[in-house]
Amino acid sequence: MVIHLSAMVLSLLARHLTLGATATLAARVALPATPSVLTRRTFIATPHPKFPPATKKPEGAKTTSKKSTSTKTAKKATSTKADEKEKSPTKKGSSAKVAKKDEKPKVTISKKDLPPKRPPGSFLLFFMSYLKSQPKAKTMEETQALSKRASEVWKTYSIAEKQPFYDEHEVLKEQFQKEKIEYFRNTSITTLKQINKSRRARGKLAIRRVTDAPRPITAFLWFVSDFRKSTDGQSILTQTAIPGKNHNVQLITTAGERWRSMSAEDQSPYFEKSRKAREEFNEAKQAATA
Repeated sequence: MVIHLSAMVLSLLARHLTLGATATLAARVALPATPSVLTRRTFIATPHPKFPPATKKPEGAKTTSKKSTSTKTAKKATSTKADEKEKSPTKKGSSAKVAKKDEKPKVTISKKDLPPKRPPGSFLLFFMSYLKSQPKAKTMEETQALSKRASEVWKTYSIAEKQPFYDEHEVLKEQFQKEKIEYFRNTSITTLKQINKSRRARGKLAIRRVTDAPRPITAFLWFVSDFRKSTDGQSILTQTAIPGKNHNVQLITTAGERWRSMSAEDQSPYFEKSRKAREEFNEAKQAATA
């Protein structure tokens, strides 16, 4: 029984093997043969048939690309040269402008070209005369001591003693106004610009051109000028300061009260001064515009 079973198993196995072999042979016959099956290849030497090697580009394409790049570089070089040629005239023009600026003649200023100086005040005129009677100061401290003594002496002077210095100041002031009008009439604008340039460099204010004489003052202001020099006016200016009041404001207030209390005959000399000053102003204005 056992022998019979083993014989059956062996027959089944043999049958199965024969059927598998015939099936594989039939499949090979039915399908077309591929190069991978028919040929044997080495992994290093030959390429895989499913992935053929890349085709080489023709040599003409390389030459054309090289020529195109060379033409591009040549165009860039020519464009940069053209730009340089276009820019070069501007540089020449700027240098020419600088040369033209340098060619302008420089204006030299002498002492004669400077404007007239303002006259000193009445106290300064007194101080200069006082220094002539004193020994010459050698140091700054000695000069300050002389100035202090001169101011003390000036305060003790009466109106009659100060009057010569007031008169001298008025004469110098009138002369200064005439010289100033004449100076601006004869001085060119370029000279004034050069003078103002040097003044600004030294931290000073620029000189403004004056074409007209100073405007005349009124009759009341002429009276205030005289009242300031009087004994009453000097006492107001030299007295100790009153809290909340200004000496000049008090002086003008007192002068206004005196002016209103004066008669027409007393006021007439000041109106005459104002009229003459107005006539001189109009004459100077006409001469400046002529």
